[in-house]
Amino acid sequence: MDGDLIHKYPNLADNIINLKQIKIGLEYQPNDILNMIITKLDLLDQLKLSFTSKKIFNKIKIKHVTDDLNILTNEILKYQIFSNLTSLNLDSNSKIYNVNHLTLLSNLDASGWNSGIYQNGMSKLQNLTSLNVGNNHNIYNVNHLTLLTKLDASGISEITQNGISKLKNLTSLNVNYNNKIYDVNHLTLLSTLDASESSGISQNGISELQNLTSLYVEGNSKIYDVNHLTLLSTLDASGSSGISQNGISELQNLTSLYVESNSKIYDVNHLTLLSTLDASGSSGISQNGISELQNLTSLYVKSNSKIYDVNHLPLLSTLNASGNSGITKHGIYELQNLTSLNVFKNPNFY
Repeated sequence: MDGDLIHKYPNLADNIINLKQIKIGLEYQPNDILNMIITKLDLLDQLKLSFTSKKIFNKIKIKHVTDDLNILTNEILKYQIFSNLTSLNLDSNSKIYNVNHLTLLSNLDASGWNSGIYQNGMSKLQNLTSLNVGNNHNIYNVNHLTLLTKLDASGISEITQNGISKLKNLTSLNVNYNNKIYDVNHLTLLSTLDASESSGISQNGISELQNLTSLYVEGNSKIYDVNHLTLLSTLDASGSSGISQNGISELQNLTSLYVESNSKIYDVNHLTLLSTLDASGSSGISQNGISELQNLTSLYVKSNSKIYDVNHLPLLSTLNASGNSGITKHGIYELQNLTSLNVFKNPNFY
């Protein structure tokens, strides 16, 4: 295996020779110290260190791997240094198609349209709690992953409604741009949901959820009312989202709201806990629509000409008033806590 690596990475041979100069000291380090050193290295350096000597190779147990350079193959991943892997990031790695032998894996990233991981290649995993198969078109069913709490099945992922029908423990789900999943009401523990853009999830598909605290439905016109989500603290209803003024009228716990270019929401004064607001672009929110807010610390009104004065927001620390924003110098002169101000291409400041 080390011969294959040296052929692919010519400088690796010199680096191994340099490492061998200190191998004696490393060989006699306790296992926990050696493995702590390993955690500070990237994958290529981990491999360099592992192959300085047989003693070191036998001691090392790598637990976390991010294969940014697409170094790993099926054969390499079978070496004993990887037998204790708990976290593996194989984003867009086409050379690995089977990880069933990594029985301790709890976190797997097999995303990307050219990922080699396919359905049978992860069919025996039992301990996964987090899985990212966004844009992976080789996996369609994850019902066997009963411990799963976090799933990314976004983009061109082939995971369908039936492919998640038996999951019970999910708390976080990303299905943006995935039109094959349309109903998540059975996921009663769900606290975070991304159903943005062309996601198949509609109003009825979230009607029975009770525990959502974060919802992202940017560009999803099929969801228009979230008043039943009483615990919601973060909402992204940007762009062509179907959510309108009436659709948020009963929310009380929102602290972050993103309605960039959503003209259907124009007044957020009832959201008294709001600390972050993005009302950029063609957002319907105007000066009157924020006149009673007191707790905002971050405000984004890039190219929103309808907001011109924020002096009533004493806690504001971040303000983006760039582009054709209506904010003027007079509109911020009483602010005392601003630490970040963006007025790039705002004609009122030049």
